[in-house]
Amino acid sequence: MNNAGHKRGRDGGAHDHSANHHSAKKHKGGGKHSQNGKAGQAQHQQQTESATEKGDSSATPIPYDKYFESSPPPLPPVLDPALETQVFTHSSTVPDNPSMALQSYERLEWLGDAYIETAATKAIFTRFPTLPVGTMSALRESLVRNATLCALSKLYGFPSRVAFNSAAQRAALVATDKWAKICGDVFEAYVAAVVLSHGTTQGGPLIEAWLEALWEPVFKAFVPPKPRSNAAARLNTFLGGQRMKVSYQPYKPMDTKYGPGRQCCYLAAIMEGWGFPPTEIGRGEGGSMAKAREAACEDALGNGNRVVKIARERKVRFDEAKAGGASAEELEELRKSWADAS
Repeated sequence: MNNAGHKRGRDGGAHDHSANHHSAKKHKGGGKHSQNGKAGQAQHQQQTESATEKGDSSATPIPYDKYFESSPPPLPPVLDPALETQVFTHSSTVPDNPSMALQSYERLEWLGDAYIETAATKAIFTRFPTLPVGTMSALRESLVRNATLCALSKLYGFPSRVAFNSAAQRAALVATDKWAKICGDVFEAYVAAVVLSHGTTQGGPLIEAWLEALWEPVFKAFVPPKPRSNAAARLNTFLGGQRMKVSYQPYKPMDTKYGPGRQCCYLAAIMEGWGFPPTEIGRGEGGSMAKAREAACEDALGNGNRVVKIARERKVRFDEAKAGGASAEELEELRKSWADAS
């Protein structure tokens, strides 16, 4: 453990130097910080909207380096030196003995993960009282995923403080995908150490306030995605009329395109009416029949399909004739002329 203590002290000096450098940047470049902060917010908003629409939690990490280019919120201290040492001790430095594993950050990481997720849940629930559950979940996922926690860990210089068996081992891990997970785990471990060293009564609220300060730029930048109107209903309004109908048929078998155990459905929208026999006007795919149907309707409305354009023109003409007092016979004759033309 002496190695860990020595490493923490040495890296702590480097971290202090980095903080002074940040202070100098703040003094010299306030305007630049403001511009980068706005750019970071715009970048994250675009990423969050995309992730929310796709259900994707692997988007680019939140740009905390731009949000807090000058200085991040003050780091709450760990009051217990033994816990702080444990936070920055990788399991590789601990003897291969289950009873000794308590000295690495792994157990603290497990506890910190729970505190962070709970804090994110409470903050989002309070801050956005009208968000639907799915959108809240997507936003929370963007805050607690490994890529984001890794970015926060780097913001405070945590990775350089982690003790490994050797410099070679550190270098080898930095070059792999495991490094982001390690950095995120250390951040989670630090959160747990703060709570434990202050006691849950004081440590819990302290951590929540700190995390909310870190998340504040994300919350300010977040604009809830506008709910999409029902595409099937819009298509029916656009083309609908007596004797016109849209049905849906698979154009290829379901598969697991979205991953093991996650089905993907493929449906074609088939229109019949306005003089056209059953004709495909759009295609869509999705994780359920309902989603594939919506996607097919969206495609029909936006793909510039010739049949859709003609059907729309005929619907408008028919509605105008009906509103103008055309008789049933005249309307039927109009329909017949379209059937003959098609």
